Amino acid sequence: MTVEKLTITYEQKSKGNFTGRLQALFNPSELGVEQQVTWAVKKPADGVSERLEYRTTDPATLSISLFFDTYEPQSSGPGLVGNVLGLHQKTRPASVVPYIQQVQRLIAVDPDLHRPPLCKIRWGAAWDRGAGAGTLFVGVLTSMSRRLLLFLEDGTPVRATIACTFTELKPGVELRSPDVAKKYTVMPRDTLSSIAARLYGDPSMWREIAAANGIDNPRHLSPGRVLMIPKVG
Repeated sequence: MTVEKLTITYEQKSKGNFTGRLQALFNPSELGVEQQVTWAVKKPADGVSERLEYRTTDPATLSISLFFDTYEPQSSGPGLVGNVLGLHQKTRPASVVPYIQQVQRLIAVDPDLHRPPLCKIRWGAAWDRGAGAGTLFVGVLTSMSRRLLLFLEDGTPVRATIACTFTELKPGVELRSPDVAKKYTVMPRDTLSSIAARLYGDPSMWREIAAANGIDNPRHLSPGRVLMIPKVG
């Protein structure tokens, strides 16, 4: 029976163009999915009873550890690097760096998209998240850390683990970039600083939004108003 390898496809050049492909050398032993729902405790005017009021459901996160090893021989998979160990070893193991660089592309800004790419994590036909059979998660890589575990005599790394956290892209949510001008519709409870934090990653940049929209008093922000969000740089 053929072993189904976990595969990550990702956007390249344009939105929705999932031509990038990264295949795991070894399937993970576990997947971690977390999601949080925010509730607020509300006290009525009588001060006697309390109730829980639903606020929001945060996007789910997927935690996965990818293991790459170019020192041990590989038994299957196209283009995998393998060698014979011990006295029969004839070829020099290749560096594991190219595999690390593949993962780094998922968190780097694509010059054509003006943002990191959207990813689809696929593994086995049993999964289906509305994005095709075998798709277990759709989201963006929001965190990665790598550990180099084995080196050759000259310092070449040949074994590594990369811990990745992907954040789910909810239906109806659009991926945007701070270096492209855009429009934003004000929602209830929005403030200029919260909008700047969401779109720029920096709440102190609310002044750029205020200046672009002729807002003199940042406290007067009506829901439904469409703001022009200037690009950075």
